[in-house]
Amino acid sequence: MKRHSCIAAAIAAAVGLVQVARGDGLELLCNPNATRWKGTNAAMRMSRVVNSMLVHNGRLLLSGGEWNANTGPCPIFSVDMETGAFTNLFSCGTESVWYFRKDSAGRIYIPGVDIKEGTKTIGSLFRMDQDGSWTNLLTIPKGNIASLGWEGFAMHTWDLACWKGKVFTAGYGIAYGDEGSNEAMTNATPGLTSCHKTYEMMVSNRVAKVQVYRRFYSFLPFKDDLYCFPAAMGYTNVNTNMHIEQWRFDSETGLFNCTSNTWDNLCPGDNFKSDRELARHAGNVVFYHATPIKDRVVYIVGVESMKCQPWFLCSGVSNDGVVKSDRIDLGEGFHPMCLFRHGEEVEVLASKWTDAEIEHKVLSSQDGLNFTKVLEFKTHQPMTALAHHGDWYFFASSGLAPRLKSFADEDDSGAIYRMKAK
Repeated sequence: MKRHSCIAAAIAAAVGLVQVARGDGLELLCNPNATRWKGTNAAMRMSRVVNSMLVHNGRLLLSGGEWNANTGPCPIFSVDMETGAFTNLFSCGTESVWYFRKDSAGRIYIPGVDIKEGTKTIGSLFRMDQDGSWTNLLTIPKGNIASLGWEGFAMHTWDLACWKGKVFTAGYGIAYGDEGSNEAMTNATPGLTSCHKTYEMMVSNRVAKVQVYRRFYSFLPFKDDLYCFPAAMGYTNVNTNMHIEQWRFDSETGLFNCTSNTWDNLCPGDNFKSDRELARHAGNVVFYHATPIKDRVVYIVGVESMKCQPWFLCSGVSNDGVVKSDRIDLGEGFHPMCLFRHGEEVEVLASKWTDAEIEHKVLSSQDGLNFTKVLEFKTHQPMTALAHHGDWYFFASSGLAPRLKSFADEDDSGAIYRMKAK
C-alpha cells in the first residue's frame, strides 16, 4: 500500500488546494480523494465529495465517488488523524460509496450504490472483517423482477442496515442475510414482479397517474422494528394529503410488508407550502444518514440526487407499527449536512450559507430529541461530512453547495479539516 504524507502546506502545493478562509482552530489535515479524482471538472469535484466518515481502530475512513458520472472504483482511504498520512485499504467495485455500517461483531459493510463490475460474480456490497480482509458479496441477482437484467437487486444498493444479527440491503427490492455470512441473501420482497410503481402524483397543478421506479432508499432501524422507505413516494396533494409507502419487516415470515404512512408523521411541518424547491422534487424525497439512539432514529430528509440535498432533521419513534417523528429545530436557515454517532450521543453538522460565508455548528444529543450546540465556525466552502474522535472534530469540504452557486474554492472539494473540541 502506498502511503502519502499530508502536511497542510505540502498537500496544498501538491494538489492545488485553495487556502480558504476558515475559523480559528480549523486545520487542514489532508485530501486523499484529490489523489484519486484529479481535475476541476464537475465530475471530479463531485467524486471527491465525502458523503460520510467512520472512525475505526483509531483511524478515519473516507467515502467518495460519483454514480451518475461513473467514476468508480472507489478507494477506501484510511487516515491517520494526527498526521494526515493515509493509505488505500480497498478499492470498492462501485461508482460511489455513501455509507459505512458496522455489525454487532465490528465488521464493516459498504453498500454498492452502483456496481462497477459487469459480471455476475462480483458483488454489490462489500465487507471488511476484523482481520482487515475484504469480501465482495451479492445481494440477490434478480429476484422476481422481470423488468431488470441479471443484475436485478445487485445493480444498486442504496442503503444497508445491520439489525438483530442480520444484514439488510435496499435496492429495487429488499434482501437480507446473516452477519458475516458469504451465502446468497434472501429475497424479502418476493411479491414484487416489477421495479415500477404507478402513483397518483401532482403534475403541473393536476393529479395524474405516473409510472416511476420504486427504489428502496432508506432503512430506519429501531430497537424492535425495522422499516424501509422507497424514494419514489405516492401522493395526491403535496400540501394536504401525502401518503408514503412504509415497508416493515416481519421477523416471523422474513418478509417486508407494505403499509401507508403520512408525510406529516415522517417530516412534520409546513414544508411543501413554504419551500417551492422541495415541493418541485417532492416525488423523490428520501431519508438518509439514519442514526439510532436509544428508542429513536434520527435522520435527514432530503432530495434524491447524485449528491443528496439536505433539508430537515427529524427524530422518529416506532409506535404500533407506525413511524412518527418530530422535526428538530436547528436554528433559522440551518440545514443538516451529516449525522455521526459518537459513543452514547448523536451529533449533527448543521450549516447556514449566504453569498459571503457559511456558518457551521455541531449539535449533540443524548436522547435523539434535545440537541445542544457544542461547536461553531465559519468558512467560505460547504462541509459535507462529520466525525468525532477524542478531542477532535473532523469535517470534509465540498466545492459544491446544495441549492446554491458553487463557491470559488472548487479544488478544496474532499479536503479533510479538523478542529479541537472547546
